[in-house]
Amino acid sequence: MIPAGADLAARVAADRHGLVERFERAARQARRRTDPEAVHDVRVATRQLEAALDVWRSILPPRRRRRALRALRRLRRALGPAREARICRKLLNERLGGLGPEARVA
Repeated sequence: MIPAGADLAARVAADRHGLVERFERAARQARRRTDPEAVHDVRVATRQLEAALDVWRSILPPRRRRRALRALRRLRRALGPAREARICRKLLNERLGGLGPEARVA
């Protein structure tokens, strides 16, 4: 926790560190496939990083900011199909739960 009197640069650095750490943790879990919600967590982390880039707009070099935004959006779009498939599988399993074996096979 950064004290209230700390300078802006220290606060921004601490905020960035926390967001990047959260993103990296979710990405590791997604690669390992140990957490079924990891892809969702990565997508959430990309949105949070985008929001932070918007907040920090005035102190970031514009070109680097745009590159980072593009990379985050590309990653989030690339993970979209995996997230959609997970949601579809979950919904399908919920709907099939009350059916007998013959109906489930069909």
